[in-house]
Amino acid sequence: MKKTIFLLTYNRPAETRRCLHAIKNAKGSKEYELVVVRQTGNSAVEAIIDDIDWIKAYHHVTNPHSAWSAARAINHNMYTGVSLSFEMYQSDFVVVVEDDVLIGFDFLKFCEQILKIHEKDPKFFAVNGFSSENYRADKLACYGKFRFGLGWGWAVHKNVWKNKMLPVWTGSEETIWDVHLEPTVRKGFVVMPFCSRVQNIGWCGSVHTSSNPDDPFYSKFRKSFVGFEPFAVNQYVYDPGVSSSWRKDCIRYDRWVFFKELNVKIFRKIKYQSHLRSLAAKIPSKSLWQFFNIQKSSHN
Repeated sequence: MKKTIFLLTYNRPAETRRCLHAIKNAKGSKEYELVVVRQTGNSAVEAIIDDIDWIKAYHHVTNPHSAWSAARAINHNMYTGVSLSFEMYQSDFVVVVEDDVLIGFDFLKFCEQILKIHEKDPKFFAVNGFSSENYRADKLACYGKFRFGLGWGWAVHKNVWKNKMLPVWTGSEETIWDVHLEPTVRKGFVVMPFCSRVQNIGWCGSVHTSSNPDDPFYSKFRKSFVGFEPFAVNQYVYDPGVSSSWRKDCIRYDRWVFFKELNVKIFRKIKYQSHLRSLAAKIPSKSLWQFFNIQKSSHN
């Protein structure tokens, strides 16, 4: 099995150096190849990437058109790296890391095992590495299934890339990649650990992260993070009771959710039709009855 880590980097030499250090020290990283996609513009980052000698690395440079929006450039760069990893380097699965993400000691092994467990489930999409739940030693091996998107350290199998991502993603969209892909991802589920396997060090003053260690948002992830020091987890375990306080739209996945939603739609349809019949019974006018029939047909 060919395994690839794809690193997306641009203009942050300090963060890039820390990110690579975390990858180097993660369990099993030497079993991977590294694909780096770097947007041109920073010689310090270029030098850091060129100095990598502890893993087989491929260095690709992008130069987005000056007329492109930032969202399109980010989308293009991410698509380029994922596409190269699967198409040019023929990876069986790809772990995606951006330069402001530090991976924990067992993140790669967590991704490998989850992908192997759920590979044949048609509703399974990917593995996310982050969590905002408070660290608990008794939950170290636990993970949940959620209807959510991708981000902050994630992994995907080649079959999902081919069958679910390629049909809806070209890399030329005018939206950031995760926003564009989220509706597709939400049709199934992603796996997320109870204890975070990644730490987002972020861009100072960004929407999602802060350089202030006391920032409440940053603090939640820091407290959940498993860290970089070695520890033992032999088997990761699905816990249907695992919830997420990350965001209100990060919903725990239920294998019967489709049928529940279908039942709701059927109930609403029956209620609507019953309402029309009740109104029609009170109005003798044939023309109005025909009007309600037309409205019912257009609603259906």
